[in-house]
Amino acid sequence: MRYVTCLAHASEALEHIYVDALEPSDFRKWVADKLGEGYSSATVASWLRVIRLVLDDAVSDGLLPGNSAKAITGLTPGRTQGKRGNTLTPDEFRRFLAHVPTCGLAPDIARMLLVAAWTRCRKGELLALQFDDYKDGELRIERSVWRRHVKATKTDDPRRVVVVEPLAQVLNEQRRWLLESQHPALSTGLMFPARPKQGKAGRTRRGVDEVSWFRSETVLDAPLRKVVKAAGITPISPHSLRRTYENLLRKAGVDDLVRRSMAGWRSEEAQRIYATVDPEERQAAARVLVALVQEAS
Repeated sequence: MRYVTCLAHASEALEHIYVDALEPSDFRKWVADKLGEGYSSATVASWLRVIRLVLDDAVSDGLLPGNSAKAITGLTPGRTQGKRGNTLTPDEFRRFLAHVPTCGLAPDIARMLLVAAWTRCRKGELLALQFDDYKDGELRIERSVWRRHVKATKTDDPRRVVVVEPLAQVLNEQRRWLLESQHPALSTGLMFPARPKQGKAGRTRRGVDEVSWFRSETVLDAPLRKVVKAAGITPISPHSLRRTYENLLRKAGVDDLVRRSMAGWRSEEAQRIYATVDPEERQAAARVLVALVQEAS
């Protein structure tokens, strides 16, 4: 899906040029136009990488004398805009888990928050989860939802999440609740379908005949703020739970490769964006430095 999107953006602007007639100036103009349309340097750079791969194949097959897209240099991602998301310390994470069931949230919403915490699913991935994805003690994260349309995950790279005991209990409770209430969306297999009233209201609002059982992407925003306030912890967004999970695994000494596979990151660079160093870690590093200096003297 990611490759299709990249090539669609390129072909839209360059389809009138035969592939063996493409020149570096064509790609420079394409890059400038995309940046002018508001796309970030990181996004355009990723599209350009895909184009280079495609043209490399054409060069290998003898269809082109060279790869003119490789002449484009200097397109590097800009600095991260805004503040990076917060993460929770182990103690804050425990308090978060303890307060989710006691904040007066609707039971299925509380379970959504707990699943997000134990799986570090992105919002769209959480909304797309089906009970068929729960196999052999693992959750298979293979799809996402955007504006009620199913698509591939952000990195188009399916991953597996081990279902630990607290998570298994939450999933069993959610399945039991759907069965006992005879939820009309049972046939969809969705773990967290919209409430019947909300589904029907959405159908009326959109002026369509078919009910979409996917919840809104903002469904967890207000409940999360309520839990944060009750627990007295660092303000976080739903995405912060991905950062928290990564840092807790890092502090537990889990291997980098294992952490990347569990999160669905393609590179160490993407993984590092989520890194956070706690005050305790900085203080421990400073103590080690002092001890080393004193030992040397």
